[in-house]
Parts: sequence; C-alpha cells; structure tokens
Amino acid sequence: MAKTVLAQLIDIKETIKSGWCRHVYAIDSNGNMCSPNNPHACMWCLTGAVEKQAYWNYARIRSLEAKLCTQLKKVQRMSKTTTASARSLLQKFNDNKATTKRQVLGVIDRAINAERKRVKK
Repeated sequence: MAKTVLAQLIDIKETIKSGWCRHVYAIDSNGNMCSPNNPHACMWCLTGAVEKQAYWNYARIRSLEAKLCTQLKKVQRMSKTTTASARSLLQKFNDNKATTKRQVLGVIDRAINAERKRVKK
C-alpha cells in the first residue's frame, strides 16, 4: 500500500534530519555524489529527499514538490504567480549558501502542518 502524502512528508523531514547537503541530490558515506535511493546515501538535498520518498514515482514527486513549494513561497513571500517550476524554486532555496538545515526543516514542517489540516477537513 502506498504511503499517504502526510507520511511521505514526515519521512522527507526525517531524511533531511539525518543528513542534509547542497548542490547534489545525495551524498554517500564516502562523500561521493549518488542516487537519492542508493542504500549508502547519508545526506540529501530537499529534492533528493523527495525523490527518495517517492521512489521514482514522478506524479508523486511533483505533488510533494508542489506542496513544499507552496509553503516555501509563503515563507519567502514569493508571488503565487512565479513562473519557475516548484523543483527549481526548491533547489534554489536549498542550494543558497544562506539557507540553513533548520530553514529547510521549517518549510517541511509547514507542509506537514498544512497537510494535517487538509486531511482533517
């Protein structure tokens, strides 16, 4: 049975908590770039963590990225009409040298809370 969106968002948070990186989807225990689903991966960027949880299900990847991007736009006070893709906005945020792991986790927390509210309705 497929995980719920809420469960996947929580798993994304746990993935980032266990190890976060910039500029590549994932890094293995030897410090090498790798696939987000590599069993030796120990650090992930935000979009790498999404790919890990959605396991190459592109519709689910896009859905999770959209939910995270909605919250990122609120945090960053971005226009709702921004034409960049959710993926590119998330990557730009994650890879910005001023962005911290705590800020990335904050966006994920906002997405988790929004999904909890949506499910309760």
